[in-house]
Amino acid sequence: MSNETLSAKSQARVWSHLDGPPELTRRTQERYSVEATRPLALRQLDAEDQPIGPWYSADILDISRGGLCLLVMHDSALQLGEVVRVRLDLRAQPGFGLASVTGSIRWYVESGFVLSLGVSFDQPLTQMPELLPCRRSSRRELDPDYEIH
Repeated sequence: MSNETLSAKSQARVWSHLDGPPELTRRTQERYSVEATRPLALRQLDAEDQPIGPWYSADILDISRGGLCLLVMHDSALQLGEVVRVRLDLRAQPGFGLASVTGSIRWYVESGFVLSLGVSFDQPLTQMPELLPCRRSSRRELDPDYEIH
């Protein structure tokens, strides 16, 4: 089940899987708010977990062992809907101990060109990563053809 609304006051589009069965919607991991850290890269995947569309730079808003909340500058290339699979490039944050993870978007709030979304990892993290602070002063270009293995 999904819940999509358009608020006339905020003109925000809201969608969530969180109104489904309790075993799929309850957050069982403690969430930690995150201050300014290096962003991750996010890329949408198709039904076979093959990359589609460009990479997006995503700021971490909060994190748990089971997933995270991200803030993305959004454009029309990111296709949002019932089931959205993604790959996260974690190389900017070596504390994860992984180059990348896959997961699913569980909810999102879209307001203008800003998108906040919740991503659940396919496999929970074994430990919380130590995140590096954001030190970059210029935007990093993301190579749309780069593949993480």
